[in-house]
Amino acid sequence: MESLTFVSHSRFDGEKDFPEFVSAMHERGYRFTSDLKSAKNLIAFNHSNRVLKRIRKFRGSNYSLVLVRLEPRTVFATQYKRAVEKNYGLVITMGSIDDNESHGLRWPYYVELNPLKPDAGTRKTLRETVKNLSPDSFKLSNWKQRPTLLSFIASNKVSATKVGNYSIRRDFVRELSYFGMETFGELWTGDLADRIKHRMSVGLVSLSNGQIPNVIELWGDLNRSYKNTFGSVQDKHQVLVNSKFSLIVENDSHYVSEKLIDALLAGTIPFYVGGGLSRVGIPHGLVEEVRSPREVIDFITKSNDSEVSRRLERICRFIANREFIDQWSGEEVYKRLAIRIDAHLRDKKC
Repeated sequence: MESLTFVSHSRFDGEKDFPEFVSAMHERGYRFTSDLKSAKNLIAFNHSNRVLKRIRKFRGSNYSLVLVRLEPRTVFATQYKRAVEKNYGLVITMGSIDDNESHGLRWPYYVELNPLKPDAGTRKTLRETVKNLSPDSFKLSNWKQRPTLLSFIASNKVSATKVGNYSIRRDFVRELSYFGMETFGELWTGDLADRIKHRMSVGLVSLSNGQIPNVIELWGDLNRSYKNTFGSVQDKHQVLVNSKFSLIVENDSHYVSEKLIDALLAGTIPFYVGGGLSRVGIPHGLVEEVRSPREVIDFITKSNDSEVSRRLERICRFIANREFIDQWSGEEVYKRLAIRIDAHLRDKKC
């Protein structure tokens, strides 16, 4: 059997956090080892300068190294630099809207209760979740009984780069809070010290990765306050199923993450700010893509029962479609990731 080892960023435990991927690689004749010196193939889930230096020290250039990026540019910009990418024989960006980066792989979706504390032991699969959904959840009569008009779940974070949507996120929250939107997540309600601490941490991480932070992005809106905001939620799905409409603002517009799928499964009508949805198989008319808070307000105030009912029917049909489940289900995505990496490693041997 071919030997592999995970050389991931320290936040990941490869075999614990990615069991479906490990199982799929086992089926293809690979075994995982913790011995960095003996493994012929090395797989990194997110880049680490420290780990890469360690590999070079022990192995020189005698290895095949694969990078799987699970963080977008706005969160971890350094791993998108050409100087970093050239260290890897294969680079795959999960959920990217560019097939050259994603190789057609969607974001590996699972139902997680708390977006900040993913738990492989309690998460549910997409297939299981769709199977247990009631069609009544997408009926107009039930939708009209939802107590929250508009909700938004995301932390008030900042980026060290210009590529992110964090400042856009804050603009939407500030304006839509007056319209009644309820916002959940860290740092919206924290005191000034918490916001300063967060920004300093982002800046230090950026510097440690060899990137000079963008001062405006890092320190912008430091003193801005927001109405109708709350802290973190223990179950984000409960917030969504109580909401008629929901706002999704991706961390950046180069990928589509789990946020949109969460909203669709909950039967809430989503407003979306992010990458081109058509490029990841989301049909036109399913989600309302917006560029400003005014578009959100106009849509809600002008919508009628017929339009809402049609939108809910489209969402229900879409998530019940087998193609949707196969494309986004975490276990299926990781199987396809294993197939892609296996093909690459076999090509390297030829």
